[in-house]
Amino acid sequence: MFLWGSFNKLLKLAYMEVMQCLPCRQARTFSLLVSYRLHHIWYLFRWPTRKTYRVTCQRCGTTTAISNEAAEAKLGRCGIPVFDRFGWAIGIVLAVALIAYIQIANANAEKKAGSIVDVSPVRQ
Repeated sequence: MFLWGSFNKLLKLAYMEVMQCLPCRQARTFSLLVSYRLHHIWYLFRWPTRKTYRVTCQRCGTTTAISNEAAEAKLGRCGIPVFDRFGWAIGIVLAVALIAYIQIANANAEKKAGSIVDVSPVRQ
């Protein structure tokens, strides 16, 4: 069974700062949000696309988009979790480990089968 797909994720990252909210007409606390589309195969091999950052007023909910560079500068890192960013690499590492395990298990099974078959010759 081949399971694949994609879905949107929205994460609240942190409280940014106090800024002027136009609808509220007051200085309000804004929080930082990141939204992105996450594609996957078997939910293990994952990679994000369409990353956007937004700031949202805590009082009225007004949302404004900000640039990725500005948001990541304020955060000091990328806002997407590590497993979502590097899930494809984790999946590849697990697949390689599984293949290595199967190869080692087959080698051990052949060695055991060889020791049963290699019986010393019978003297007459």
